[in-house]
Amino acid sequence: MGAWVLLALLAGAVLPLQAGVNAELARVVGGPVRSALVSFAVGTLALFLLALLLTGPSWPWGRMLQAPGWVYVGGLLGAVYVVSVIVLAPRLGPLLTFALVIAGQLLASLLLEHLGLLYARHPVNLPRLLGLLLVLLGAYLVRRF
Repeated sequence: MGAWVLLALLAGAVLPLQAGVNAELARVVGGPVRSALVSFAVGTLALFLLALLLTGPSWPWGRMLQAPGWVYVGGLLGAVYVVSVIVLAPRLGPLLTFALVIAGQLLASLLLEHLGLLYARHPVNLPRLLGLLLVLLGAYLVRRF
C-alpha cells in the first residue's frame, strides 16, 4: 500500500508542474488549446513508445471495437481538464487552482461512490462529508488570505 500512496502523491505533485509548463507553452504557441494539443501529442508519443516497450507490437483492435462508445470519453475529459488548468493556473495561482481542482475531484468522487457509478458503492456519511468540507474550507482560506 505504501508504494501506491507514494505513486498517488507523485501523480499529484506533477500536476502543478504540468500546469506551469503548459501555461508557458500556451504563451509560446498562442493559446491554451494549442498548448494542450502539443502536450497531448507529446504524451501520445510517449505512451505509444511505452506501450510498444511493455506489450510489443500487437494491439487488441477487436476488443476495442467491442467496447461501448462511452468508455472513450476519457480523452475528452482529459482535454477539458488540461485546457482548464492551463487557463486557470496563471490567473488563480497554482495553490488555489489545485485546491479547487481537488475539491472538485472529491465532490465528484463522493457522488460517484454514493451512486455506485463506475466504482463500488459507498454511501455518503459524516466523515466523508467532513473531509470534503475541510478541503473546501482550505480552498476558501487559500483564496481569502
